[in-house]
Amino acid sequence: MPVMKKWIVTGGIGTGKSSFCQTLKRLMPELVLFSSDDAVHQAYELPEVRNRIAAALGIKQMPGSNPEAFRAKVREAVIEAPAARKRLEQILHPHVWTELKKLETSPTEWGGKVLVAEVPL
Repeated sequence: MPVMKKWIVTGGIGTGKSSFCQTLKRLMPELVLFSSDDAVHQAYELPEVRNRIAAALGIKQMPGSNPEAFRAKVREAVIEAPAARKRLEQILHPHVWTELKKLETSPTEWGGKVLVAEVPL
């Protein structure tokens, strides 16, 4: 089995991580990009994840609520509350990690030789 290289691109908000990764992809079409932000967005689409977050943060959810409206409530709940942010991370980070591991453990399925993970600080 060929060796897969793994690269991590990290930085704060607005530092150009996504732009850099897209440029890499144009230059190296064979690489596969993983976005932690995309994995979080996917997590918010899952009702069971939203339910766990709502319970952990004491947020009331309306049945069939819009994930974006829910995210706004979550941001409001954690913006000035480090303990709440930590509870949120304990729910979201394992989901992101699982999605990344899926790519790492099946490179032959996607034909990847290089996996680039975009991970915010």
